[in-house]
Amino acid sequence: MTTRKSKSIRLAMFRADNHAYWFAPMIQKCDPFLLREHSNDRNPPSAARLPRDDRADRHLGSGSEGAADPPQSFSQKLKEFLTLPFFTLNLLRRMSTYCSTTRIADELGVSQSAVSYVLNDRWREKRISRETRDRILKYARRIRYRPNRLAQCLQARRSYTVGVIVSFIMGSFYQEILSGIESILGRSFVLLLGVSENNAEKEAKLIEQFLEYRVDGLLVAWSGAAGTHELLGEIVAKQIPLVMIDRYNPRLKTHFVGANNKKLGERITQHLIETGLKEIYFLGSNASLTSSIDRAQGYRAAMKERGLQPRALLLSPLPQAEGAREDIRLGYSGLKQIASEAKPPFGIVTVNTPVAWGVLRAARETGLRIPDQLSIGVIGKESNNDLLETPLTCVTLETETIGREAAQILHNLIEHSNHRKQTVRRLIPGEFVQGKSTPPQSRL
Repeated sequence: MTTRKSKSIRLAMFRADNHAYWFAPMIQKCDPFLLREHSNDRNPPSAARLPRDDRADRHLGSGSEGAADPPQSFSQKLKEFLTLPFFTLNLLRRMSTYCSTTRIADELGVSQSAVSYVLNDRWREKRISRETRDRILKYARRIRYRPNRLAQCLQARRSYTVGVIVSFIMGSFYQEILSGIESILGRSFVLLLGVSENNAEKEAKLIEQFLEYRVDGLLVAWSGAAGTHELLGEIVAKQIPLVMIDRYNPRLKTHFVGANNKKLGERITQHLIETGLKEIYFLGSNASLTSSIDRAQGYRAAMKERGLQPRALLLSPLPQAEGAREDIRLGYSGLKQIASEAKPPFGIVTVNTPVAWGVLRAARETGLRIPDQLSIGVIGKESNNDLLETPLTCVTLETETIGREAAQILHNLIEHSNHRKQTVRRLIPGEFVQGKSTPPQSRL
């Protein structure tokens, strides 16, 4: 009766021979004479596996009569060659590429399903012992096993990828959103990142490319361009999982996660009013973005609630591929214009932090003292706010929370089709942070 151990030994020897013949062309490039004496092996390879020169040697015979030393067999020469460090390293690398769960199961004497459950961290639900799990994981690490994701995708008819489109990656805003997304989806999906730079053509191209790669879902910070409206509508109609982040398309019924921009605009404006200011201006950036529009609406609502007139509501289209640099210029030119008309003290609410940076620069040039003559309230907070000479009073956007919430909704849409029946719209509240750009209490 043949034991399991003896079968495993013979199987290992057979595989070692197969790997040796598979690597034969590589070995011959390093030593042309290494493969010349196969006739001394007990089981020489077939002629079809040998290079042309070796076939000729076998037909004519090799070696000479009366040689002093017996010729080394192919296995012996191969063993010597494998002692070379560079070849051993390459051999391990190449062999690890072709390692499979079947090989692990055969070598350890367990079922292939057990190997699969352990490697996919499902060994507990299948009641596989911890000892077996440790053996499988130890052997998989030793042979440098890597799963064949392509085969898994074909079998599951999924790509296990998610497309993420943002406007810019400069500044902490989208970086923190991406960090939140990665913390949820990075465990199960590969994230494909695209940067649209608020360019409609580039955004449409990115969406098309992601669809061609058959991504399982999309997270999109919409540029506000009308050119991609139809493409997004097609995605919704085909029920491809889609979640809008930070900005939404009011003409499409889609899942959305973003800051409660209207409330944030209202909260920071109320703070400036409570300090005793009567003249408060709003500086915005992109009139086509729903985030800018909602923040401006919050500013208007707070001013009208106190019987004050909204002033100098500056909303201008954002040039393509400019981003924060253009916002800084807008804040700089906006304060220059306001300072020529307004009498201190007055206040300014900025739509984001880069606009506030431009205001700070212009304030230094015009000699306006902060916060005695000029108070600045900001919607949003950059990570370097505390390092500024004048830390800005602001309301936070909780960007990392936005990323996590959006990623969780998309994950549910991908894994559970019943979640697609109801549209989710989630607005994340922010917190008020007192800085040095506004007085902490009323001037009255």
